[in-house]
Amino acid sequence: MELHWIRRQLYEWGVRNRVRGIGYATMSSHEKARVGRGGSFDGPSLPQDLEDIDLAVRRLEREDRAIIAECYTHYGTHWDHMIRLRLPERTYYRKKKAAEQAVYWSLNSGSELARIA
Repeated sequence: MELHWIRRQLYEWGVRNRVRGIGYATMSSHEKARVGRGGSFDGPSLPQDLEDIDLAVRRLEREDRAIIAECYTHYGTHWDHMIRLRLPERTYYRKKKAAEQAVYWSLNSGSELARIA
């Protein structure tokens, strides 16, 4: 049950990242230094539950983060993802599931800590 829930949350997170391009700079650091940042930031651009997912994904190991980003923020079939990640089928599914579980446990450990504090 938890795997279905986290996959749904990751799907929503991925759709938002594809549409809004969250995580990608709007201008280079050299441009920011030259002209200034401009504008104002009104807070997070994701709902709180997706902000939590985003934080959990950022905390993953590099390889797990790459798998989650590929699977949920890039279009394509599982075969397309396997090819881009250069992983054989069994390894791809095993690592994808492990990365999804890591996100789930990261979210749960954070909520457990919040309840204790």
